[in-house]
Amino acid sequence: MGLVNARCSSAAGFLLSGALALLSCSRSSRPLETEDASTAAAANMRAQSQQQLVSSAKVSAAGASDDFRYLPQPSAALSQAIARVRLEDYATADELLGKLVGREQALPEVRYLRAKVKKGLEQCEQVLPLLVELDGKLGVLDEDLPRFRAYCELGVGPFDKAAQYFSASSDPRDWLSAAVAEERAGKLEVARKLTDKILLKLPKGAKELEFQTRVVRARLAEAQKLSPLAATELRWLATMHPTRAETATAPARLAALSKYPLTPKERLTRAKAFSQAGQVEACEQELALVPQASAKKGERQSLLGWANYTSRKDYLKAAELLSSAARKGSRDPVMDLFYAARALSRGDDDEHALRKYSEVAQLYPKTVWADHSRYQRARLLFILGRWKESEAAYLDYQKRLGKAARHKSDVQRELAVLWLILGKSKLAAPAFGNLAKQAKASPMYQEGQAVALELGGQRAEASKLYREIIEREPLSLAAQLSRLRLSALGENVPAFPALVPKLRPARLKPKLPHKVLALLALGLDREAEKVLKEHEVDLAREFPTRKAEALCAAYGELATAERRFQLGMNNAKPGAFDALPAPEAEWLWECAYPQPYAEHVQQSSTAQVSSALLFGLMRQESGFRVQVQSAAAARGLMQIIDPTAQRIAQDLGLDPHSVKLDRPHINVRFGAHYLDKLVSTFQGSVPLALAAYNAGPPAVARWLEKGHGLPLDLFIASIPYEETRGYVERVMSNWLHYAYLSGDSSGLSRVSLKLPQAVKLGPDAY
Repeated sequence: MGLVNARCSSAAGFLLSGALALLSCSRSSRPLETEDASTAAAANMRAQSQQQLVSSAKVSAAGASDDFRYLPQPSAALSQAIARVRLEDYATADELLGKLVGREQALPEVRYLRAKVKKGLEQCEQVLPLLVELDGKLGVLDEDLPRFRAYCELGVGPFDKAAQYFSASSDPRDWLSAAVAEERAGKLEVARKLTDKILLKLPKGAKELEFQTRVVRARLAEAQKLSPLAATELRWLATMHPTRAETATAPARLAALSKYPLTPKERLTRAKAFSQAGQVEACEQELALVPQASAKKGERQSLLGWANYTSRKDYLKAAELLSSAARKGSRDPVMDLFYAARALSRGDDDEHALRKYSEVAQLYPKTVWADHSRYQRARLLFILGRWKESEAAYLDYQKRLGKAARHKSDVQRELAVLWLILGKSKLAAPAFGNLAKQAKASPMYQEGQAVALELGGQRAEASKLYREIIEREPLSLAAQLSRLRLSALGENVPAFPALVPKLRPARLKPKLPHKVLALLALGLDREAEKVLKEHEVDLAREFPTRKAEALCAAYGELATAERRFQLGMNNAKPGAFDALPAPEAEWLWECAYPQPYAEHVQQSSTAQVSSALLFGLMRQESGFRVQVQSAAAARGLMQIIDPTAQRIAQDLGLDPHSVKLDRPHINVRFGAHYLDKLVSTFQGSVPLALAAYNAGPPAVARWLEKGHGLPLDLFIASIPYEETRGYVERVMSNWLHYAYLSGDSSGLSRVSLKLPQAVKLGPDAY
């Protein structure tokens, strides 16, 4: 939670908000009402502009009690500032708000908005003066003021006030904030007793809270000269969480105050953690502190090999170390030898990798690693485009291992693709047919079966199957490929489905809680989303048989889409989005395929990358979660990693150090730029660009080179990474759904079965 940060802090569930309308009313939610409408789905997925939100607040006010007050139309400058707040572009919003003049700048609501923006810029020292004398002037938002002040007081003081506020809470997370405040106020004993209280009443599963509490507790114990307690906490931090940045100094601090520094066993535990985390230098440094008697040379080399392997920075060094570790007696020499082969393959030393896989299979034939090695050898030959050798290796794998084969299903799929590539249609067609019969099978298997029939001369049967795919799942990648296949055959192609207005049941239109309207009026949509979630039971109460629809309609008033998307997917039955929607299901499609920050997405789109494609990518990458971070440290709506973000910033002429990937205005723009760059790199092919977005341009260029001119559908089927294959299929399907809902399928015309023969990556590729 960053509770020791001297700047303005934040916490889960903390709503820092303001309002353009001055509201003074009951906190209870207003009921929902129905609105008869017969509108197209596309119109219901429009962007929520500032003007629409202000109008919404006024309409709601008209039906509210007499004490519901709101301000007149904001100036153009204030409207622009609010629009930038909605995108969390706080720097621009701050500049615009600073230019306001006259009465508008002095309004309590505008002062509160300025404070919110300053907090977003981590300038808490400028927040507190803006909050002076605002109590009682913000209506339903008054209740947020004490917490807003307390969090900034925690950062810049007065610390005793922050401590008083957080100590009164019943939430252990707030007690930790209180402990930090007391520490900064110089009341170390009070602070330490608060950490004792947290650990005594630690909620189940609150691992991060425990970690942060022990960090503070260790620091307090050191300051109070309580060496035994400090040593206990530092030892726990150093051994339980050695890879965290907060614990980097724990071993040295422990050694300085205790006669019992870390033991060789504890040092080795730390080395293993650094190895698993891919922290090569830290692993080397830790192993240097482990006595020779505590770890043999083979084990040391194994740990260093795994550190290099996991870091993804030097696969060939990893292979060298793991091979040596296997020879010198590591804890699991067979596993190390197998992963030495994997490292060689990932380091593009393919011939050496093939020999190493054979070595493992021959030396240890009855181990699980022999099974893995035989499969990986066949798969590597497949990746290299050595089709006949790969087929022989797969068939040998099947013959040797039979029903006991651990990679049986993968081999079945890859053999089907191989037979298709090799022109063995009589084998490929039934193989794909069997795959298509599996539960939850991708329609791509049936498209593969149709291709096999076509290439085997059974044109009529193939054409019939292509049309069945299009009719059954018209917005799938398999359907789009089937359209391309029919066109290549010179047959009439079913048109891409057009969205037409349908007579639908009375559409629900929620009257949002006053606090949500206040937050929306200021562009604080993510905070409004949190408040709305707290009122879901009340919002849905009036429509017990249409609860999900009512909630989706309510969340549709926000520029964000995280909760709306969750509701759509949670209420969708399997296959709900395969066929075109019935009138009564249009609301569910709007919910499951939202368009957050629509105006900004449109502005970020390019001639090659449409808004529909960007939404499709965003849906797959983040599920519309603004602040999500993956295990690979990819962040934000479009899931961009820091090194890529730095290169994009250079492309756009921006300061790389100012990039904040959890801000929608940055993340969307960067993701759009990068995808457009990839489309250009791969000569206009969106499917290849999507594969590169997931697996990296070098991998896709390598697959393309080894693919020997495969058409699009066979190339996708031949992608060796299951994750990337599924990714391309899902994002393309998302794109098709958004193209249908927006009524704009023009970009799909550029998708072709024919792929570029070779792609040369220049020095600017990343």
